[in-house]
Amino acid sequence: MSVLSVHNLSYSHVLGVPLFEGATFSIDPGDRIGLTGPNGCGKSTLLKLLAGELEPVSGEIIRRRNLRIEILARPDREDRSSGQRTRDAIAALMRESAGLVILDEPTNHLDTASREWLANWLLRENVTAILVSHDRDFLNRVTNRTIAMERGRVTAYAGSFDLAIAHRTMNEDRQWQEYGAQQRRMEAAARAAEKRDRLSAKVAKAPPGIKSCQDFYARKASKVARTGRLLREREKLEPTVEKPWEEQGISTLDFSNVPECSPLALHVEHVTVGYGSKKPVLRDLSLAVHRGERWAIAGPNGSGKTTLLRLLLGGLAPAAGAVHWGSGIRIGYYAQEHEQLTEWETPLEACLRICPNETAVRTMLACLKLRRDLIGNPISTLSLGERSKTALAQLLLGSNNVLLLDEPTNHLEMEAQDALAGALKQFPGVLLFVSHDGWFRREVATHELLMS
Repeated sequence: MSVLSVHNLSYSHVLGVPLFEGATFSIDPGDRIGLTGPNGCGKSTLLKLLAGELEPVSGEIIRRRNLRIEILARPDREDRSSGQRTRDAIAALMRESAGLVILDEPTNHLDTASREWLANWLLRENVTAILVSHDRDFLNRVTNRTIAMERGRVTAYAGSFDLAIAHRTMNEDRQWQEYGAQQRRMEAAARAAEKRDRLSAKVAKAPPGIKSCQDFYARKASKVARTGRLLREREKLEPTVEKPWEEQGISTLDFSNVPECSPLALHVEHVTVGYGSKKPVLRDLSLAVHRGERWAIAGPNGSGKTTLLRLLLGGLAPAAGAVHWGSGIRIGYYAQEHEQLTEWETPLEACLRICPNETAVRTMLACLKLRRDLIGNPISTLSLGERSKTALAQLLLGSNNVLLLDEPTNHLEMEAQDALAGALKQFPGVLLFVSHDGWFRREVATHELLMS
């Protein structure tokens, strides 16, 4: 028996604009469902509907009698203690006996070890759960079903995220084949009809020297023209195959404003950083980074990743050793708190302050999957993911040849992560980034620094 079942569920915004329509699926005991889709598609709204916090516009949700639902919601704002607060909330959840667990982005701010701890609990206890996460490795590890939300549709797939993508790709390939076959039939019919039209015009005229039997040739032409009309009418009667939706590829970005730096961009020599009598956060660290390299900085929380970024920015002085930057270095920094954003500005205005070329600004914002209808809204009204896209766009539009990024994929949906990875791989300068996302590190980095 299902824990919860959804039948033809729809939800609309306040102004009546549909967010999604016709959602139908069930959650059975032992299901661990990954809920995926771009920012703004309605994932958190659907979770609130399942929890009973919102009422649908139409359709129904049937919950098992006495079903106990426990919810781990994502925080509205982030800070440096977010990882520990998330761990504490998950630990409290583990002590409860729930029939259904709802997790909204539980992996944000968790390091690799904490993500493993959460995954092990879900698998060991065979927890029935529906969860939103933008960590592909985590989803592939823990989920056995996937529900994808995109463009107002809700589609259920058997299997983990990668299997769902494979199923979706197969469906899209079939749709393209059906659409292509119909287009070829229509083009062939149009060519045949045009050929009949030309032939009709030709046979309507009597051959030279023949002055009688004009009616005979007119009747013959009419019959030929009729076959052309029949061909066109037959095509109109066929069911129309709609052209499948096509994802726009990553734009080729213009980084001509990024100056070239020296071949050895950064040299860290035997650096130690400590706080008073405590154990040093960094001990005897050496690192050489060359122009064009992309370094991923990985390790558990507290291992000194953010401390290293602060050291490189000049906000900390080493107790021992030295940091040497090459010549011509211009550093851009992405902070988790988006401190560089001004609440009353719009994304468009914020980026135009960095780059006055409006076409380049709009291209970058679109590349990072910030919806066009949001670029004129105040930043104060944007979600954390939308703020992240704005801050990253600012950074990539600047004339910096070194980028330091602190967990840039937090709050970004997978489509935006793909876009960011594509943009960073085009960046001609030096990149050092902290990330707990294994897929993103593998996709972007040319080198990795593992801290412990």
